[in-house]
Amino acid sequence: MDRDDPNPAELLGVVLCGGKSTRMGRDKALIQTRDGKRFLDLAVDRLRRVCGDVCLSGRRDHRWQGCTIADPPAPRGPISGVVASLEHAASYGFHGCVFNPVDTPHLTTEDVRALVDAFGDQPDRAVCAVAGPHASRVEPLIAVYPTSVAARFRDALDRGQYGLQRILAELDCVRVVLPPRSCRNLNTPADLTDVESRP
Repeated sequence: MDRDDPNPAELLGVVLCGGKSTRMGRDKALIQTRDGKRFLDLAVDRLRRVCGDVCLSGRRDHRWQGCTIADPPAPRGPISGVVASLEHAASYGFHGCVFNPVDTPHLTTEDVRALVDAFGDQPDRAVCAVAGPHASRVEPLIAVYPTSVAARFRDALDRGQYGLQRILAELDCVRVVLPPRSCRNLNTPADLTDVESRP
């Protein structure tokens, strides 16, 4: 290789499973699609095809035997999981993390690979999905972040700045346009109409 770019083996896949699923009324990670796969399994499988190593970020009660990066005792929303994951990845020598929320079952392996490819072209910049060509906001949890930005996220967290959009605006992240359906979070029972298995 002529360039010193990170390869997928140097990126840690992270399934974001924090949050209380209050609006859904049950753990979103354990919801099954019509073909019998849990949302958690879908996320892990797509990340493994791109990254190899995968960890869960959040609670330790998802019937998962692999690596779990626990939320702090008093989490402050998604930023807590992002910080913990980046710091974990850095401690194990990974160059960055590929983040995938567990409640985006329509995200595909090809979508994730597009993010990783963009990161490979600029391996010191954050890469975020954008839901369609006309979207103005990035998707901060469908993203690839280098471990070098961990200190920036940690500083924001310690100062009580929990909003990821503001941090990413300051970082001037690379934007990768994905289909809006891929980026759609399923948050309520009504959102499951065309996804969930039925008895």
